[in-house]
Amino acid sequence: MTYGVFRLFLLAALLTWLAQPASALTYREVTYTCPLDGRTFAYQAVNSYSQFGMQLDLRPTGALVAPIPMPVCPDSGFVVYRDDFGDEEISLFRRLVQAPEYRALREAETDYFVAAHQAGKLGEDAWTIAILTLQATWEVQEMPERYGHYAALAITRLEEAGKNYSLDGETGEQWWTVKLLVVNLYRRLGEFDTAARLLAALPYSKESEGSSFRTVGERLANLIARKESAAAELGPGEGQ
Repeated sequence: MTYGVFRLFLLAALLTWLAQPASALTYREVTYTCPLDGRTFAYQAVNSYSQFGMQLDLRPTGALVAPIPMPVCPDSGFVVYRDDFGDEEISLFRRLVQAPEYRALREAETDYFVAAHQAGKLGEDAWTIAILTLQATWEVQEMPERYGHYAALAITRLEEAGKNYSLDGETGEQWWTVKLLVVNLYRRLGEFDTAARLLAALPYSKESEGSSFRTVGERLANLIARKESAAAELGPGEGQ
């Protein structure tokens, strides 16, 4: 299990999620064991929620919390972004959390930002690191200065992940997802010229009617033309 990490989540899903019965956001207390030191602690896990839409940065909207809170070890501040770490990985993380760099990061940054740092130290794949960083931007969406720092880093890491994908072939959806996320992040940062240039290079207008990539591309083009940098949402059925 991975806590809140969209390992395979693609932008195509923006227009294809299933309608859910309305449900309030509720939590349940879970007793969790830190994989580094064996200490048990209480963790408030999400129990139920309702999703009604999604922003262009994949952040879901509705009666929910996004990103989903992850367990955090109380002594070390280690963020448990997976529950399947092996012995060698745990040994590496035990050393990592003792480093002054980590302790300073833990005090200054959000859980998902720290999780992305941990994933990088472990040598996780570029997509996992990029998506953890993207989700960290959701945590600071209402904090402009921090958002700018997180979003710029998310762009770099998404572009790194995108080197593994191509428009043609089995990784076409991943390619589109990375490209459109990067355009949207530049728009959110107010770098409209760069966003417009990158979007113009994408063949979204050649996609079929109703294609999620075409819908998102057209929405981005409209927002960029109006120089709107605020978070933007696509609701269920939009573009269909």
